[in-house]
Amino acid sequence: MKVAVFLDDRDQIASIYGQGKVRLFDNQTGPWRATRDIAFALRPGMGLADVKGDVRLLAAQLEDCTIFVSTESRGLVHSLLQEEFGFQTWASLGALVEQLDVIAAKQAEPAAVVREQTARRCAARGCSGTDCAPFSRQAHPRPDALQQVAGGHYRIDLADVLKREPTLNSRMVLAPILDQSAFETLEIHCDHVPRWFSQALLERNLRADFDVSGSGVRVMVFPKH
Repeated sequence: MKVAVFLDDRDQIASIYGQGKVRLFDNQTGPWRATRDIAFALRPGMGLADVKGDVRLLAAQLEDCTIFVSTESRGLVHSLLQEEFGFQTWASLGALVEQLDVIAAKQAEPAAVVREQTARRCAARGCSGTDCAPFSRQAHPRPDALQQVAGGHYRIDLADVLKREPTLNSRMVLAPILDQSAFETLEIHCDHVPRWFSQALLERNLRADFDVSGSGVRVMVFPKH
């Protein structure tokens, strides 16, 4: 497994919005070992295009790594890593090697669940496992993440869900709600509007109003009538 971690000058896990560097770790041959350091620093006054360019360059240097760790998992850089480049971002504090072990263990959980479910299904069907399509583990936020405000009106704080459950991404959280929930309005609070969102609305015959503020974006989704 490869994991990218943002470290400060003391080699402690740090915020990517501060000073430091990205270090790539690999445990494929045993204990965790650092394979390379990558310079990365946001500069005052950077525009969106500049930030996107720097994140794109960073992602290209991280080889086939898709896990990124810092002391938070919110904000523009993390949103770009998640939505544009398919990273899972983890907010982590504590001893570096210990946190790498924790993340590796959590990353292994979905695969273990899939294997267990597949084995049970095969046992019930009497198949060998080769002719039985494995279950896909659908990750969803906790039930309390989607709040019913009144009647058919619902609210979800996407930014908070992704902070609390870093193995999820915006599509995993919102797509099932857009697909399966009958609502008059759905209020979504997020750091930014995901790139896939507009097409998802079109496909589901939904419309949305967007309210952008300094603290993020408020999206109101309505069925088209």
